Amino acid sequence: MTNTQRVLVVASVLVLSACATNEFSQTRTLVSGLSLKNSKLIAYSFLDVRDAEFGPSMLDEFDKQLAQELLKSGITLSILRFKDSDPGRNYSFTGSGMQIPVRETIVRNLANERTMRAEYRLIIFPSKMTLSGAWKFYDLRWELVDVSTGRVIWSTTSHGKHLTAWRSDELPEARAKTIVDGIVDEMRKSNLL
Repeated sequence: MTNTQRVLVVASVLVLSACATNEFSQTRTLVSGLSLKNSKLIAYSFLDVRDAEFGPSMLDEFDKQLAQELLKSGITLSILRFKDSDPGRNYSFTGSGMQIPVRETIVRNLANERTMRAEYRLIIFPSKMTLSGAWKFYDLRWELVDVSTGRVIWSTTSHGKHLTAWRSDELPEARAKTIVDGIVDEMRKSNLL
């Protein structure tokens, strides 16, 4: 690879990384004084229902980075992806209009929640995905649930976008970091961390 080609590759990486965004709206805290510090949290990630758009490497990075960031606040995180759950392993993806069994996925994992002594449940769901050329626009719904009561105690929606030039799994670390940094910052603003 020539120096010119290397410069073009580096420039492309920087441009694609700079194009990723993740902004939040509709954040609601339903319990005052709530802190997740030093707690046990189970995340139900349904991002893998859109793994073709996000890319499997980005999803791996997302899981890893989210666990690392939450650990900084003493939070022990366990992540269950939909396709790794009992309902997800037996689910057929048929395209638009699909109904994902979120409640069933959680109910069928309650024994594991009790075993890990999870105090909180974080549900991460891609509620909207729009493709426009090389651009991917998505909304992610985040709900934090108190395991003991089953009540939603905090929720928000993030609106993200990213550009991929050649394949859907480009720059997985940078794209995952954009989403993770955004949710961690939003949790800090809500005094959860």
